[in-house]
Amino acid sequence: MVALAPPAYAACRGLGVKTTDGDDDMNRIDSQLEAELLRSEAGPTMQGTLDSIRRRGLGLVDALLETKDVPRPDLLAALGRVHDAPSVDLEKTHGDPLVLGLLPKDQALALQALPLYLAGNSLSIALADPEDLQKSDRLAFLTARTIQPVVSLSTQLRAKLIEAYGAPELDLL
Repeated sequence: MVALAPPAYAACRGLGVKTTDGDDDMNRIDSQLEAELLRSEAGPTMQGTLDSIRRRGLGLVDALLETKDVPRPDLLAALGRVHDAPSVDLEKTHGDPLVLGLLPKDQALALQALPLYLAGNSLSIALADPEDLQKSDRLAFLTARTIQPVVSLSTQLRAKLIEAYGAPELDLL
């Protein structure tokens, strides 16, 4: 297992879904995450794992979760540093159920955004890519709040959205 340096701050955030900028952003984020992992204590042993992931064509975060080579808390901390944002482990954080009503189900599922906490006019929302400014702007418009994005793992985010809002409605027409 890789032990990464502790994050510079403690708080909430996630990663894994494509941004509106597409593959270029994901490649940039994967590259930054790789660099972060290679700088860790186990950097020399990580190279083989990273090479194997590239050969298999998997997304870096999902592959690292699958191989369990990097503990989830360390991966979240690294993602927080890459995004310069707080990170949140959605398996341990449940948020305030009262704030779910600020974002309609269809928008939450479409945007892959989970409202967590409201402090004054500031709404913390778990996102896989907290750097997606168009998404943050859209969320601010929909909720009439200042958005404080936090990074979360995309797999956790999808599961927590279904738990919080229910499964997406199938449009059979």
